[in-house]
Amino acid sequence: MGPGMHHPFDPQVIHAINSEYRRVHSDLEAEGDRSAAVLGAAYLEDLLDRVIDRHSDDVSKPARDFYAKIDAARQRRLVPELIADDLQIVRQIRNRFAHEWRARTLADAEAQELLTRLHLRKAVAQEDLEGYPDIERRLHRQAIASLRAELSYILSQEQPLPPPVPGSAVYQLVIEGRKAAPTFGVAKASY
Repeated sequence: MGPGMHHPFDPQVIHAINSEYRRVHSDLEAEGDRSAAVLGAAYLEDLLDRVIDRHSDDVSKPARDFYAKIDAARQRRLVPELIADDLQIVRQIRNRFAHEWRARTLADAEAQELLTRLHLRKAVAQEDLEGYPDIERRLHRQAIASLRAELSYILSQEQPLPPPVPGSAVYQLVIEGRKAAPTFGVAKASY
């Protein structure tokens, strides 16, 4: 399935995914950067576990760390490359916050460098990056919520849809090489 083409979908599934997207985004907005980095990654790791369990014919489980789970899902073609790449970036951000005692924010140089590597970032119009003092927070929260929507959609399918391609509006923009309209913030699933 090429760029611009969408998977068949059940409107109830999409409604549930969009509702969950808004809830996750709202939950993360209430958190500080450290909590959002750790909790956001936990949301995604939980969903990824469920995707692997549901769509795996292999009796053996992948290693129990987040890196290995992402790698296993990529190798089994359960998640698109774009999604696996962004999951690894979210994991790296989580690790920077979880494994150091000193205070960190998403505005730190290391976190900013990781955030610029998100595929999701490519769909954000430049004017949406200007004038927001908390753009790093917005990008991080958007990545968590968008990745959760993607994983929820994959989980909702009886069978994986080979080759898997992202279906949310924001990742479709990435695939098509286009930018989002200004007012970056709320993406909906458009499978």
